[in-house]
Amino acid sequence: EFRRVLFRSMRHLADGLLDFAVMYAPEARPGFKIEKLMDEHLMMVATRPNHAGPGESDYVFVDWGPDFDAWHSDHYPEYNAARFHVSLGSLGLRYILAHGGAGYFPARVVAGEIKAGKLHPVANVPQFLRPAHVISPSESPSEITTVALASLRAAVEGSR
Repeated sequence: EFRRVLFRSMRHLADGLLDFAVMYAPEARPGFKIEKLMDEHLMMVATRPNHAGPGESDYVFVDWGPDFDAWHSDHYPEYNAARFHVSLGSLGLRYILAHGGAGYFPARVVAGEIKAGKLHPVANVPQFLRPAHVISPSESPSEITTVALASLRAAVEGSR
């Protein structure tokens, strides 16, 4: 699924259907420039404070892409397969909030749930750093695209 979405987005950029795209793992291609936008920190959170991590039966594996999958395999070599596997982070988060469990999610997304006491950071587990990028055609952007990119950059700066 991840590869198909990436391919489709790159094709839309090449065809001029998109002015830019925000991606975690953009493909470097001639005619496009890639700019790092921000670092996304994925942290493991759980609905109970004493969760032990991926070895537990209520761990939800969220497919954050091939780089996360490789990192996860390196850090949890004993990990076999989660009972629940999702390719959309928001679905995984809704699932654990409704049914309990744990999983990796962006720290900025779960901050409110942690503050409210609905989620708890899992102790003694690594976080995953996931850089987000903007990819756009190398040619001079339109005025509207320039304004949109400036707004995006400002929004990211404001959220830090």
